[in-house]
Amino acid sequence: MKKEERWMKRLPIIPSAYRSQCPPGHACPFGSAEPYICSPGTYQSSFAQSTCNTCPPGFYCMEGSSVPSPCPVGTVSSSAGRTSQTDCSLCPPGFFCNSSALTEPSGPCSPGHFCSRGSTEPSPVSQPYGDVCPIGHFCPQGSESPTPCPSGGFLPEPGASSSSHCRPCHPGKYCHSPGASQPTGLCFAGFFCTGGADNPTPRANTSSFICLREILDFYTAKTDDTIWMHNASCFDNSSNSGFYCPLGSAYPHPCEAGSYCNRTGLDAPAGPCSPGYHCPRGSIDPHATPCPRGHYCPLGTPVPLPCPIGNMKSSYGGFTEGACQPCPPGHYCSQSGMAEPSGQCAEGYYCPEGQSFQSPQQHVCSAGHYCKKGSAMESACLPGSYQQRQGQGSCETCPPGFYCQDQGMIVPLPCERGFYCPGGSVNQHACPAGTYGNMSGLIEKRQCSLCDPGMYCKGEGRTSPIGPCAAGFVCVGGASELSPSDNLTGYPCPPGFFCPVGTAVPKPCPKGTYSEQTGLVDESQCCSCSPGFYCSETGLSTVSGPCLPGFYCLEGSQTATPVSSASGGVCPAGHYCVEGSSVPSPCPSGSYQNDTGGKSIEDCKPCPIGQFQAASGQNQCNLCPPGFHCQDLNSSPSEGGSSGLSSPVPCPPGYICPSDSTDSQPLPCPKGTYSPNPGLTTTGECLVCPAGQFCGSEGLVEPSGPCDSGYLCLMGAMVPNPTDNRTGSLCPPGIFCMDGLRADGKMYLTMFKAIAGQDIFVTGDLAKQMQLFAQLDSSALLEHQTPYRVLQEHLALEEEIHNKTTAPPVQLDTTVKVGEGTVQPTLCPVGYYCPAGLKVGLEFPCPPGTLQNQLGSSSPDACVPCPAGMFCSYPGLSEPTGLCEAGYFCPAGSTSSNEVIRTSVQTLNDKGITLKVNYALQAITAHQGLATHSPALRARSPSPQD
Repeated sequence: MKKEERWMKRLPIIPSAYRSQCPPGHACPFGSAEPYICSPGTYQSSFAQSTCNTCPPGFYCMEGSSVPSPCPVGTVSSSAGRTSQTDCSLCPPGFFCNSSALTEPSGPCSPGHFCSRGSTEPSPVSQPYGDVCPIGHFCPQGSESPTPCPSGGFLPEPGASSSSHCRPCHPGKYCHSPGASQPTGLCFAGFFCTGGADNPTPRANTSSFICLREILDFYTAKTDDTIWMHNASCFDNSSNSGFYCPLGSAYPHPCEAGSYCNRTGLDAPAGPCSPGYHCPRGSIDPHATPCPRGHYCPLGTPVPLPCPIGNMKSSYGGFTEGACQPCPPGHYCSQSGMAEPSGQCAEGYYCPEGQSFQSPQQHVCSAGHYCKKGSAMESACLPGSYQQRQGQGSCETCPPGFYCQDQGMIVPLPCERGFYCPGGSVNQHACPAGTYGNMSGLIEKRQCSLCDPGMYCKGEGRTSPIGPCAAGFVCVGGASELSPSDNLTGYPCPPGFFCPVGTAVPKPCPKGTYSEQTGLVDESQCCSCSPGFYCSETGLSTVSGPCLPGFYCLEGSQTATPVSSASGGVCPAGHYCVEGSSVPSPCPSGSYQNDTGGKSIEDCKPCPIGQFQAASGQNQCNLCPPGFHCQDLNSSPSEGGSSGLSSPVPCPPGYICPSDSTDSQPLPCPKGTYSPNPGLTTTGECLVCPAGQFCGSEGLVEPSGPCDSGYLCLMGAMVPNPTDNRTGSLCPPGIFCMDGLRADGKMYLTMFKAIAGQDIFVTGDLAKQMQLFAQLDSSALLEHQTPYRVLQEHLALEEEIHNKTTAPPVQLDTTVKVGEGTVQPTLCPVGYYCPAGLKVGLEFPCPPGTLQNQLGSSSPDACVPCPAGMFCSYPGLSEPTGLCEAGYFCPAGSTSSNEVIRTSVQTLNDKGITLKVNYALQAITAHQGLATHSPALRARSPSPQD
């Protein structure tokens, strides 16, 4: 079978609109002529793709797969690129896989169940891959098989999830084998089993008896038979000292408290405990434990007896109440059996010897005293403190505003005026110099009022200021002298200020004044601001600065930019004011200043070209009169003079100076004219160059000279050999020309034909121009244009279009015409074919999907199909448009890189749109907008409505 037929059989049936797109299960790399089937382990589910995708984990992909196939339930696949279902692994033991396409197990097997290989559920019941955990066993989460309960235990129910569900064998019974669902049997005669036994004849060991001793110590006087049964796993049926076994014992009985059992095999205790000792349950010695502290122990006492309340005993032993002592001073013993005092006596109370309460009411602390915790007696309050209440553990600090000068004070004394008393004061403190205290009960030095501003307070303990401060000084507050100079409480009156008697804040010299001296006492001592300067603030010790440029400042000016005439103003028009001006300066002659606020002489503007000013200090210039100019002829007309003119200048010979000139620059008499006179105002006053003479430059004061021999110079000639047929020409055939000679006008038609150099066919406006040319006299001649020049311009335009455009070509009329006849036919361009008799060479382009790269083709057979793997999207192409798009394949004759573009082209053809016109417009736009630049193309290019 051929490769193409095999490929066609593998392709799925797809809609006709997508037959050139790569189908699912296939890939089409860049430039593919046919699809490639996806290999095993890969797939492709979309149309128009250039590569196949690797099969993801949890799936397998056979050859040509368009979608991955999921691994079935009960299997997993953690790797990509699987090629068949056999590559999917069974779910591992202890886990379950309950869905398809798994990359890892769904989870571990549930507690109480076990899962073998391939399980599809977490809690299988009677399944080949798992079941409920059986009796005598337990199954934790993730079990792959049941785990048996150990020996000494059993489990009668199924579904256990933990070893904690296994029960210990019952007391009196044993469980011999692992995985038992019931106890094996009863313990043998002559032995006792405490629970969890794994054989019928258990034996004791040393660790078991040590454990038994610890239990006895902990449960002394509390343990009963049930507790012993639960803790009997620490020992077995062997007897030992400290125990006795009556007839028929199922387990050993510990010796009774107050007695002792000093050997094995006893059926009753050996005897009572010795005096001064006590024997806990299970004791083996009559001197087992000395009587504890705080207690005394008579003979055979089952428990130590406590010392009574208010007493204590810090030593061991003792068998009578006389061994107890009274509680020590400063302490109390609130309970019986105390080895140490219960604690210290409470605050506010004192405790003599033998107290039983923390707060004995007969020993409460009295007023004016304090009793700390653990006091054996009360203490008097120290100076600087007091206490008004009973039963207090401390004295109160003497409060602020009071003083406490004696011991044991109950009420503090108030602080007097002129003094202050901080907290805890023993004595009063006098307010310092520079302050006073007019109220009682002051608590801090800072509450003593600073001496009022403008006043002074001399000496300590004052209740009011003495009087006002001296003139020429400032008392800011807290002054202790009449004329302070410490710069803290006062100082001499500073420069820029004046200070009358009792000054608290110096009074500033007003705006427009200043003062450099200290100690002024009145405003009249302030100095007025100097002319050319300003004083903008109050309290200045020097002037603020010079008057700003653009302003002038008189004496006493308060601002750098005064606007009132009293202290200065804005610099007036026609003047300028530099920094520090006291009077305006006038602008010099030849300049003006039409704005106020001039800042320097540079702000004086030179009189513009065309104007002058003879006076200084002016705000405008005068217009230059006609016949004069107001410009420095030595400077550039575009730049103007460096300074304005103070008087007008007469217009020079060869020039005119009109009255309406904007720049007043002298204008030269034009070529073909001259003037020997000064002061002209219009070009009409310039003299026309006479016949037989020429005026070859501007601004002449006389003609340049006579015309050349062989040329005819009419009036106004600008060159010695004119050929413009208006001011002169070559001497016509049949005559000769010398200085001042004139020719006959009827000879001009013969001259025109001779200039053309050939016999030509003249039509239209050109013929009329030649008839008029023949009728003209020497006053004027028309410019002319030959048919040969018209033809050359036409060919040059079409050569420009041919050089700037390649593909697709523009419809241009490439036939060369003179009059109505064709001079030379043109070869048919590449991308087109031209049948016989064709007028225009771009009428038949090769259709889309073909190309043609030879000149002069005459048949559509010259258009060949576009090569496979490439596309030709336009008509009239000489080479392919480009390679097929990735994800698509292009057979021979393709018109697009994908189906979307082909459909678009077909739609345009169905609507009857002439594609070659549109492609021509596209090419023109793509090649630098030629249609916009060429009138010929604008005339031929179709409009968007076409």
